[in-house]
Amino acid sequence: MVIVDNSPVDGSDGFPDELVFEAQPGAAGGVELRRQLLDGLAEPTCQTNAEALSYYSMRATQALQFGWELDSDFVESHDWGVCVRFLHDEQAYYSVYVTADHMNRGHLSQWFVDHPDRAFVTSDRCSTMRSYLDYKERDYELMPIDDSPEYTAISMYYKNGRAERSGVRLMNHIDEALFILDQIGAPEIAKKAFCLHPILQMEPDRLPEVSRDIGGGIDQRAVAFAAEYAEVANGYLSSHPKREELMPLGTSDVVKQMLIADKVQNRKDFELYHACSHPRAERLAEYFGEWLAALRVTESSYQRLVADIERKTQFHGVKET
Repeated sequence: MVIVDNSPVDGSDGFPDELVFEAQPGAAGGVELRRQLLDGLAEPTCQTNAEALSYYSMRATQALQFGWELDSDFVESHDWGVCVRFLHDEQAYYSVYVTADHMNRGHLSQWFVDHPDRAFVTSDRCSTMRSYLDYKERDYELMPIDDSPEYTAISMYYKNGRAERSGVRLMNHIDEALFILDQIGAPEIAKKAFCLHPILQMEPDRLPEVSRDIGGGIDQRAVAFAAEYAEVANGYLSSHPKREELMPLGTSDVVKQMLIADKVQNRKDFELYHACSHPRAERLAEYFGEWLAALRVTESSYQRLVADIERKTQFHGVKET
């Protein structure tokens, strides 16, 4: 169990007047619009097996919060693409990616002939694959990706952007943090608020525009929590002088849980990509340690969360066929 400091949720958080906007109803049309917008952010078709595996790691990260994970020791690599295995509810599901130069040559159809007993899975964002499977009348499982208004909002805000130093997808921070929130037992409102926090921290005036672009439906409680989070997080940045006293953590359990997810994920990426190269590495290591200590996240809990993310989203072995 992850050790955190749990306090009662304070339901008295006010909604900041300057961020009030008219929320449009999240009807079925809004859901369909959000799905279309998310589909429009699909990565280009993979040219190589390595690109296909990176694509599957991304899909695994997106599905972490829903209990899906890669079988990190299983990859079947062919000259035309790859087959990988996902695990969910103690069941195994297989997915196949045919690379660009080998499409429309019957490889996927032959795979189904060769493996009639393998349960197949595809992402609910892969409309082309779903159309093919429906046309062929194949049974398959759908691996979900968050299509909430809040997740769609940050997806459209970040688009396919990547971090300047590491090259990691900006949405990776959101996807991994949503998994961390799930692991520490945070409520759904914390996940919604976390999706919004980068907008509230960097460009709060953009939120009404983004909301309109996705058809509305953003939970105003999530906006309020994200605004409180932004105020707390911006109150102590790594560029600030080191504090001798504990930093304020906000008034609600939701904000504390968001801080845990943010600092755990940020420390993970810092140690993975920057610990040996960043000019302020020593200060950053100290800074993350200060936050996690204040949030009462134990080192063993931190290491367990990081290991779970790595194990469930990255490939560790390749089976050549």
